Amino acid sequence: MAPLRLAGSGAILFLSLSGCVGPERSVAAQPMAPPAFAAERFPDIPIPPGFMPAQGEDQLAVSLGGGQVRAFSVTLESRPGTQPDPVRILADLQRDLVSTGWARAPEGLWRKGGEILTIDARRSGDATMLRILLRPAPVAAAPASARP
Repeated sequence: MAPLRLAGSGAILFLSLSGCVGPERSVAAQPMAPPAFAAERFPDIPIPPGFMPAQGEDQLAVSLGGGQVRAFSVTLESRPGTQPDPVRILADLQRDLVSTGWARAPEGLWRKGGEILTIDARRSGDATMLRILLRPAPVAAAPASARP
């Protein structure tokens, strides 16, 4: 009977340990990675000093293919205790944008190499909100002869 007990004990030990192999089930689900935000890859889109990403807003700043495809959609808010004037912020941004090659277009837009930049500044409660949106330049389709 002793060998049977060992075999039974081994089976119980095996079954106990088999639940320990593989991904842990007791760990809570991991949150998804935060949205892509690499504003430093956009030296031609100035972020005014005293602003930080707005809480509760999606932020996107990605540059792919060596800058060939860029997307920038950011909402910033002034830091607590500061109340920058939206008109002044837009004037400062205009100077900075011109110096980095952007050209003023109708309807408050900026253009550069097919990209379109929209900037909106406004007061919201005790903060100044700044919304910057870059629409990427259209990507040219490959010639029909180059397609598989």
